[in-house]
Amino acid sequence: MKKKNKIILLRHGEPDISIPKRIGSSELVGFVVEYDAVGIVTSSIPSQEAIDQANQASIIVCSTLQRSLESAQKLTKQPVFLTDALFCEANLPYSDWHYPRLSPLFWLTFYRVLWLLGYSKNAESFKAAKARAKQAAQLLVALANQHQRVLLVGHGIINYLIDKELKKLGWKSNKKSPRKYWHYSLYHC
Repeated sequence: MKKKNKIILLRHGEPDISIPKRIGSSELVGFVVEYDAVGIVTSSIPSQEAIDQANQASIIVCSTLQRSLESAQKLTKQPVFLTDALFCEANLPYSDWHYPRLSPLFWLTFYRVLWLLGYSKNAESFKAAKARAKQAAQLLVALANQHQRVLLVGHGIINYLIDKELKKLGWKSNKKSPRKYWHYSLYHC
């Protein structure tokens, strides 16, 4: 009997960044650059279930962002097979407003909603991110066909978009795409 191929999408651990109280929209780009450069906090520990999934994977795939790579190292001693910017988080648009000064979490939510509605100043568009997610899903399927069980240590929005593409390709999962740190979804075909 042929083994079923599997793809696991897992969201990285908690990023090691302090969040300022208030920033202007123009400062969001600096915050995001810093966020993309940091690893994960040492106290961010994956569940045993997530560790088991990583140790059962034939190969580990990561984005090029430090939080993805460090999360993979916390999950398993297995070396990362592939790092690729294709799996990086969908970046955010932003404007050059200095005021009002609001919580970065407000700005992140505000611009993510605008991004979903088509606003993409200074960023990859939603349409382009969906196309990238389609490429990522196709790559994961090719890797699963070759290696049987692939774990992607990825990011919230891009994992969500990859989830949609995998389902279009006939892959099934009994969970939603992972939204919380260290959560995962298992797909089979």
